[in-house]
Amino acid sequence: MKVFERAGARVCILAVAGLWAAAAGFALPDEAQALLDRARAANPNRYQFAIDRGAQVLATGDGRSFYLLWLPAGAEPPAAPLIASLHGSESWAFDEFFLWHDAARAAGYGILALQWWFGGDGPQSYYDPEALHRELRGALRAHGAREGTVLLHGFSRGSANIYGVAALDRFSGDRYYGMFLANAGGVAPDFPPNLRIAGGQYGYGVLGGTYWTMFCGGRDPNPERDGCPAMRRTAEWVGLYGGVVDLFIEDREAGHGGFHQTPAHISAALDAFRRNQHLRRGAPTPATRWSVEPDPKFEIPGASIPNAGWVDGEVWLTVGTRNGLRLYRSRDGSNSTDGSAIPNLVEAFAQTGYSLGEAVPRELSGGRRALFVLGLSPPGAGRDTLFRLIENPDGRFSRDPAHPVFTAHTFIGVPDITPTVDGGLRLTYVARGVRPENSRTAVSGGEGAAFTPEFHNPFGDLAEPVPNANVVNVDPAILRLAGGGYLAVTMRAMRLYLFTSIDGRTFTPAPQPPIEAKALSAGAGGLFDPTLVQLPDGRIFMYVTAGDAPGANSRVVRAEIKAVSGPGSQVPAPSIDPGGVRNAASGAAVISPGSIFSIQGSQLTLSTESAGQYPLPTEIAGVRVSVQSRAAHLFSVSPTKITALAPYDTSPGEASVEVGTARATVRVEPLAPGVFTDSEGYAAPPAARHSVATVYLTGHGEAHPQPPAGAAAPAGPLSLLKHPVAVVLGGIPAAVLFAGLAPGFAGLAQVNFRVPDLAPGDYDLIVTVRDIPSNTARFRVAAPVAP
Repeated sequence: MKVFERAGARVCILAVAGLWAAAAGFALPDEAQALLDRARAANPNRYQFAIDRGAQVLATGDGRSFYLLWLPAGAEPPAAPLIASLHGSESWAFDEFFLWHDAARAAGYGILALQWWFGGDGPQSYYDPEALHRELRGALRAHGAREGTVLLHGFSRGSANIYGVAALDRFSGDRYYGMFLANAGGVAPDFPPNLRIAGGQYGYGVLGGTYWTMFCGGRDPNPERDGCPAMRRTAEWVGLYGGVVDLFIEDREAGHGGFHQTPAHISAALDAFRRNQHLRRGAPTPATRWSVEPDPKFEIPGASIPNAGWVDGEVWLTVGTRNGLRLYRSRDGSNSTDGSAIPNLVEAFAQTGYSLGEAVPRELSGGRRALFVLGLSPPGAGRDTLFRLIENPDGRFSRDPAHPVFTAHTFIGVPDITPTVDGGLRLTYVARGVRPENSRTAVSGGEGAAFTPEFHNPFGDLAEPVPNANVVNVDPAILRLAGGGYLAVTMRAMRLYLFTSIDGRTFTPAPQPPIEAKALSAGAGGLFDPTLVQLPDGRIFMYVTAGDAPGANSRVVRAEIKAVSGPGSQVPAPSIDPGGVRNAASGAAVISPGSIFSIQGSQLTLSTESAGQYPLPTEIAGVRVSVQSRAAHLFSVSPTKITALAPYDTSPGEASVEVGTARATVRVEPLAPGVFTDSEGYAAPPAARHSVATVYLTGHGEAHPQPPAGAAAPAGPLSLLKHPVAVVLGGIPAAVLFAGLAPGFAGLAQVNFRVPDLAPGDYDLIVTVRDIPSNTARFRVAAPVAP
């Protein structure tokens, strides 16, 4: 903090580079000052209320507006959680401060109220979600806010805009917001930022790991936009993309502004946020990376479908073998040779109409030993279900209760049972016979005697438009960690993926590549049926089926999972080299919308992988790239280099480029032509005079027809470049025969030209697009071929 004396008044401002402060007359940039003057005139009392309580008035990063920042007495940034608030239509940040102040002070939370209306009419008089994200993150960075410590509230129009902000916050990797409070403002599916979410621009599970409180009033004058019908639809929409609605407040007697008019509603929302903050303590952050170290001494040949649990001071591991289910018990989980039959297990299923499937061992209260067993229906019946078996005093297991414990979904598979944060049990299972056949959850407050449905989208794959083995998460294994939070493993296309969660309901993918079969078992074609267990000493083990498919030729292997990065880790964070963002063809530090560019750095990812097919993804091996907070499609990633496609809607000027926590800037021009060359600088194979040669470039600008973002250009009809293209070879113009997108590629233009009448030799080649020159490449004119 610094203290300034001005006109006899002591004015405290945050000493943050690039920010302006105003209180008691300290000037803002002209545009922000004019807006502040309007806000003060609109309600002098609320303006003075904020100033008298020590609120600072700070300019936004673009200088167009301002925000209020206030911390409770004794709090120092970034210790205090914040309530960040977006006002409604044609309103003021001082209103939000007034409405939140008393409750925030009582809770020990700070307030950040952004003025995002500029005082005019129409949508252009407000920040859009991308600008909101930019200005909020700038303010939160300046404040030093930590991941997950901010409650983002939006009222009415402010609420309608936070869905896009939520997606951008998750996609950017900031994850500042531990919870969102959508107050009487539903999602508009046709709003362009929400269309980008629905279109998968940020990934179809972009809201995974987000938690929401929602409010609606039964007497809202716009029920289909802001009232309870709208907010119920919004809750479903948020869940479709991975978010969890923690608290839904429906006040039938309230109007549009009913939330802040009822202290009980404010208390309930802040209690939900407080629980959220508590759950984050000790839980692994989404940025945590994990190592997976195989145990070469552990293998159970001819086995599959392992399930592990800590029961009565031992690891109980059940596996399917040629001789039926077998139980392997040991203190450290290393027993792979001494399996035994489970007493009365087969008999317990007699006369049920089901045969014995996999069994999940768990210890219940009072030390009772239990098995949650999948009952397999006759082939083709499609009604596999779950039973609970309890060990009797004589050591034999019997069904308790006699009937299935989960009947809401009549056909399930691959069950796992995990403790919830409130002392219950959670069933995670694969829903079969529906679309998509993804992992879902159900909960029980009675130690698994009965489960009720909870959430259909814990791993963010419910909205995938084309569900298939590459995108739908199955074979879920969930572990509640002793230190807090949850670790999960799922299977997609015979590879395993790691996730984390603070409460076991909604998960965030770990930023790392999948676990391949060859890493755990030589010669195995795939991995299936993972299961997790944690020992009292903190070690985490995963058991998994390795083979070409679960069955007689498979085996169960083991690996230890360790957190190798995260808070306190010595593993270097990703970084981008100075000037490391460049045109992929020319190497110049300038890119253009839709162009191919490269990022040079270190620790950008843990592996080297390529997209492999079109359309290009926005994530490879847990890595995402954003340009001006917009998702870039990716060609390839490696620890030191990423090749990506700039979004079509990238704006000219200086652009921020982000890879996880690594950030850099690059200049953006409407056109930035760059010609691709080989290692010696040649743009094409040698060609004789009068023959046709082809060069390839990027940064060429628009084409018609324009393929969708990340999609390959079609072979027919051909896409022609919008701007005129010229080729100069050895100082002589060449006749351009074709200038369009290269079929089967993204971001790549193809230019066919006739080689001028030049003697054999090497010449400089330059391609211009709308008179903007490319880099200078080399071109060899070959000697004519003798007839």
